[in-house]
Amino acid sequence: MNALTPHGRLASFFDFFKKINNVGWYVALDYFFDFPLYYFMVRQFGLLAGGASTVALGMMIDLAMFRWYSSKGEDVFGLEKIKEYRDYSGDNKRRLWLSKWMKKSDFFAMCVIAFFSNPCLTLIYVRRQHEADRKGMNLKDYLVFGFSMLIEVLWALIIYGAVLVEKFVLHPVIEHFTQ
Repeated sequence: MNALTPHGRLASFFDFFKKINNVGWYVALDYFFDFPLYYFMVRQFGLLAGGASTVALGMMIDLAMFRWYSSKGEDVFGLEKIKEYRDYSGDNKRRLWLSKWMKKSDFFAMCVIAFFSNPCLTLIYVRRQHEADRKGMNLKDYLVFGFSMLIEVLWALIIYGAVLVEKFVLHPVIEHFTQ
């Protein structure tokens, strides 16, 4: 199908829309986990029960999403485009610096993406282009996923810190000024 024909452009548009839709709901789910759900669970059930259950649930969802992504055999999220950010050559100095380090070190890229994203997206990014067609996970994939899960545990600790600030700093200050 030719992309220049009306039918080809329409098909390209729907393919693009499908990827944007997939990314949209997955990003929404990721933000729901990272902010309201983590906070609620840690605040209500504590760091061990709330944080651990949320990390475990997130791990199951990320593994399921990766298996679905891997079984499809195509870039259903449009995430292979993220790899193009390594080749940034614009005027933004911060993005140039980030691009330089992402080219230099996959470990650096993995750390940055794991902190700002989730284990599934980190794993998809770290996989090489020739490995993208491979189904399932190998030892390297499990190590990358496990490292990303450690970042998730760090996030639970950060949320726990926020809960402690709320309970022991904000509440007493608010109570003091409302009396």
